[in-house]
Amino acid sequence: MPPGAFSRLSALTVRASSKMENTMRYAFLAVALVALLSHGNAQAIQIVNEDDKSYTLTIITPSGENIIEVAASVVLEDVCPEGCTLVLDDQEVIAEADDSVLIQKGRIGLDN
Repeated sequence: MPPGAFSRLSALTVRASSKMENTMRYAFLAVALVALLSHGNAQAIQIVNEDDKSYTLTIITPSGENIIEVAASVVLEDVCPEGCTLVLDDQEVIAEADDSVLIQKGRIGLDN
């Protein structure tokens, strides 16, 4: 082996190792960013009233009950972020985050 070859080989190994660490660091940051952005896009429940009349709706969450008026032909956004039970007269719907709930002809249900 020529003189100084070992030190050049060691320097190349250190550079390659450093590049691999940087690549892994960037990959980890990219995965973390994607996870953060996808979680940040989560929406709360949407309620769509397609009827020509308003309805009184009871929203039940772990923290309690709330009664709201849903006006005719309206869309309510961000109703309950963690999910809730929605009660319209004697009808009950269990909705989770990102669900869309539809009121149509006096009936309430999940909009599939």
